[in-house]
Amino acid sequence: MISNAMQNKVVDSIIASEGGFVNDPHDHGGATNYGITLATLRMQPGYDGATIDTIRSLDVSVAKHIYHNIYVLPYIKLSNDVIFSFCVNGAVQHGISGMNKIIQHALSITVDGILGKESQGKLLCAEASPTQFLASLVTARLNYYADIIHKHPDQLKFACGWMRRIGKDLTL
Repeated sequence: MISNAMQNKVVDSIIASEGGFVNDPHDHGGATNYGITLATLRMQPGYDGATIDTIRSLDVSVAKHIYHNIYVLPYIKLSNDVIFSFCVNGAVQHGISGMNKIIQHALSITVDGILGKESQGKLLCAEASPTQFLASLVTARLNYYADIIHKHPDQLKFACGWMRRIGKDLTL
């Protein structure tokens, strides 16, 4: 199981990378602050009526709480810090279901976006060969990006940043 210190390190790294408020009209995620989208914030208790001004003024402690509760928890049973970081970062960028699909592609199992018992068991077993599994994860995530760009060519402008993100995920 991933230590609390590692969980905090990953969350702090994501927040540092994501930075403050951004509202790029080409980013399909919309307005974000610390990488938290307005849609994600609206799913939190007490924030269902959140606006762009709410996201703009988001406190970093709220962002950390969201990261831990939404993006860290599904992967805390992992034992490899790099695989954990890669999965959490991918979930932040692609959503939990999207990252779970990437994991399932990397495991060559049925892809449904849900980490049920079979998927979790195979994921934990894959950690026994972390280098090989990371290579499969990177390949699956690159293919995921390629699919995004194929379906939405305007997203090509983000490709360099996405590649840097993968590199950073692997060196945490």
